[in-house]
Amino acid sequence: MGLTDRLKYQVMSITTMILQSVVKGELANYCKSKYSVRLEKSKLRRLFTSMRPAYTQAEEFFVQKYLMCDEMVAKGMYLDGYGNALIKVNNPDGTESKTLWSCHTDSVHRKAGIQTVHYNPLDDKFSTTDGSCLGGDDNSGTYVLLEMLRAEVPGLYIFHRAEEVGGCGSSWIAKNSADMLANYDRAIAFDRKDVSSIITHQGSKRGCSEKFSKDLAEKLGMNHRSDSTGSFTDTANYDHIISECTNISVGYFSAHSARETQLLDYIIKLKDAFIRIDCEALVTDRDANAPVEYNMGGYYGYGGVKVKPHKAAREATGWSKQDDLKWKQDKTAKAIESKITDDRIGGKEITRDELYALLDPDDLGPKTKLSNKEDLATTDDLDGADFEEFFNRLED
Repeated sequence: MGLTDRLKYQVMSITTMILQSVVKGELANYCKSKYSVRLEKSKLRRLFTSMRPAYTQAEEFFVQKYLMCDEMVAKGMYLDGYGNALIKVNNPDGTESKTLWSCHTDSVHRKAGIQTVHYNPLDDKFSTTDGSCLGGDDNSGTYVLLEMLRAEVPGLYIFHRAEEVGGCGSSWIAKNSADMLANYDRAIAFDRKDVSSIITHQGSKRGCSEKFSKDLAEKLGMNHRSDSTGSFTDTANYDHIISECTNISVGYFSAHSARETQLLDYIIKLKDAFIRIDCEALVTDRDANAPVEYNMGGYYGYGGVKVKPHKAAREATGWSKQDDLKWKQDKTAKAIESKITDDRIGGKEITRDELYALLDPDDLGPKTKLSNKEDLATTDDLDGADFEEFFNRLED
């Protein structure tokens, strides 16, 4: 074999070794990734199998098994006077974090027990066929906090009790541990439906600033955006003490119903993002002591139904009966527009009766003594309308 042939052979041998190394590395990474996903799927499935309404033995068992086990207690986990589980993780330099992490340990199941949970790889969703809800609210948030805690992400972790029956655990903390809460600049909950929300308002009241929301969205890099239609989670009870209080989408849909599902890929990416980013560097812009700012656009309750602004917001802003009427009419108009859009896409004809079926009895305004709803919808003659009686019938 000549010198040239020997060089060619050596080059080929080295190339082969490099390719084998690359292939082995990629294969190892692939196997590691598949194992990791399988592990996270198993963790979530175990959480979802537990049905634990507030104050039940099932919830207490869950707290003892996952939060007050020897491993967690050794790390500093403790129960406060109400039964909330708390643990603090300092920054790498030993200083205290300014971030509070929030989830809750109770679910909305009607009875305590164990349910069957399924995972469908075709749509990447968990669900249950037992006739109860899955419990993504808030098993999903609990999963995220446990994983962040395992990764030693700095912050005060609070696993709240009795959120689903009025935010009782967080109310107790706000009343009895206000000095502790005052040490934090931000309170971030993982208790929101969908995959895109950074909640800026809860129950119509602003809890976090737009600057904070935008900064967090940019750091996460997952296409989140500000959402002013939040209803309630525990961080709402801290917004008069902590500057930035929010709630983050964790990837469940149709909460509190038998149709509830949870996306696996999204929640894994979400927890990985929060493990990766530096939340201590987030913008703090809102003043917790400033006058309350309300959003009068309403908020979404469960079932995807948008309701009018919270009663406290309506009282604070002088919400009138005329405002109430306008709200109903706007809501009806949007429902009709949505119906028309959906049916046009489906190529269907829309009848007048179908449109009227969407209307609330009062949405067309006051009736004359000789007219009915359909008459008022097709005439401009309102001379005999009794507006005073109509407005008196509206809900406060």
